[in-house]
Amino acid sequence: MPTSIILDCDPGVDDALAIAFAHGHPGIDLVGITTVAGNVGLAQTTANALAVCEYVGAGGTPVVHPLDVTDPEPLPDGHPLWGRPNCIITPHTADTIEMVQPLLAERIRSNVIRFAEGDPLIGIVDPVAGY
Repeated sequence: MPTSIILDCDPGVDDALAIAFAHGHPGIDLVGITTVAGNVGLAQTTANALAVCEYVGAGGTPVVHPLDVTDPEPLPDGHPLWGRPNCIITPHTADTIEMVQPLLAERIRSNVIRFAEGDPLIGIVDPVAGY
């Protein structure tokens, strides 16, 4: 039985290879990918992760951009995220950290428990539904 993993990365060359390895390894179930900023900004690492997934045949693997803003904001015309069929960009709305932190902590706590128990996660992005 494969080990389910969520890969947290900042895709440049090394993490692109990690995505390809995880996707192709028979002992790994690549449940999803989260992106962080690295040598380039978060918007670019997210675009890189989506492109690598598509290239290695893992286009159905969820890639999560962990923030509700991009860098730069707004995204300039021609940015790689605009053309991604598996990326939904919505208008930025802001809350204070005091408002968001407890909600996010509860969502993470709840989803970790749900994942461990094999229950459906809450807050999954559905590209077909548009949200």
